[in-house]
Amino acid sequence: MAITAKDCHVCTTYFVKKYKERYGVEPNVNRNTARWSWANVLEGMSPSDVKELIDYYFTTTQAKRHNLEWFFYNYDKLMEGKQESEKDKARREKMRRESEQRAKEWRDRFGNQGIAGN
Repeated sequence: MAITAKDCHVCTTYFVKKYKERYGVEPNVNRNTARWSWANVLEGMSPSDVKELIDYYFTTTQAKRHNLEWFFYNYDKLMEGKQESEKDKARREKMRRESEQRAKEWRDRFGNQGIAGN
């Protein structure tokens, strides 16, 4: 798939939108530099994946107020963090379901008498 200037500018516009939602002001973005950096990011990701990564980026804590340059130099680390976060979320959901099942089995077996009734 050929990466177009439009794809890159859409990514910049989406980043600016998310930044403005977070901080209430537009960031100062060099769109020319960003265009070529986005082209590099889009070499390995679809535009929809980039948007998801931007969304994830704004859920993280950043000392530099979610700087676009930082994003370009660390998006691979963000991808790893996002994947780990998704795995952790799935693991916690599985544990929650298992815990609910154990509690249901306990109630079915012993009723609501609790531990003190043993």
